[in-house]
Amino acid sequence: LSSCPVVHESVREGVLGAFRGLDGVVLFEGCEGMEGLGNLWASLFPTQRIERIPSGKANGAGSEPGNLRADYERLRRRLEDWAGRPIEGRDLRWSIGVYNQNRILADELDRFRRERPGRLPARIYYPLLDAGRALPCEQHSRILEQALDAAFEGRDLLEEGARILVAGPPCGPVPLSFLETLEAAGCRIVGDDFQSGRRWIRRMVDTVRDPLASLAQAYGEGAPFPGRSASPETRAESLLARARRLGAQGVVVVLPEMCPPLARSLDVVRATLAAAEMPCLVAEPAVPGKGLDSLRRAAEGFVATALRVG
Repeated sequence: LSSCPVVHESVREGVLGAFRGLDGVVLFEGCEGMEGLGNLWASLFPTQRIERIPSGKANGAGSEPGNLRADYERLRRRLEDWAGRPIEGRDLRWSIGVYNQNRILADELDRFRRERPGRLPARIYYPLLDAGRALPCEQHSRILEQALDAAFEGRDLLEEGARILVAGPPCGPVPLSFLETLEAAGCRIVGDDFQSGRRWIRRMVDTVRDPLASLAQAYGEGAPFPGRSASPETRAESLLARARRLGAQGVVVVLPEMCPPLARSLDVVRATLAAAEMPCLVAEPAVPGKGLDSLRRAAEGFVATALRVG
């Protein structure tokens, strides 16, 4: 069994019966841990319907979208069997349009944070995005609209600090206490590569042509993050380019315990940022209430360096 905490928690919840009422499970196998979870799930729950998509390992950024389109077609056929009705192209195009609107609003929120990070601190920004995991897309979009209106009319909640890009784990979540400690030390988060909410696809998806091919292409052209089949060099270069594009003065790399995809790229990321004279802080998420003092001290030193260099 993988040592990944996300895999452990999924298995624990499954054994305790948290997913007993589900008609089926779709697993996107973005790393070795999730691939192992698929094998284990099939053996633990042999009567539950399961569909496995090798999204990150075989079909990551820069791969041939035709492979992923075939996976999506297989998933559509399986869902039709589960639901007992066909899933037409017009249904998929309508759904893509709904999600595109949600992405537009999330991008506007992200752009506002980039320009005014003190007005959208972590305790407000990330719960807004993560609500999309539990709410219907249309309802989440209405919440984002209201949040944008409130942000425009509000005031800064944090003083000026160092503009920081945070790079994190593919599954997360990064504890809010960790992010709030960074902010208390003077970090002003202007961007991240977390997969919060519905951010697996980061651009608009074509609603005219073949919907499954459009989804596969949009996913395949996304920025590399840990878990995709991108090389460490590609990930490092992408992080540096994004930090520069955001006007970031430093990069914080969140390194959770036992995350092989992130650990593999760490040395290359560090070297690439150092060569570009971009300050970098690598830190493990602390258990809430423990280790936050040392994190704050490290972050304060990092902020001082970022402000001096930047």
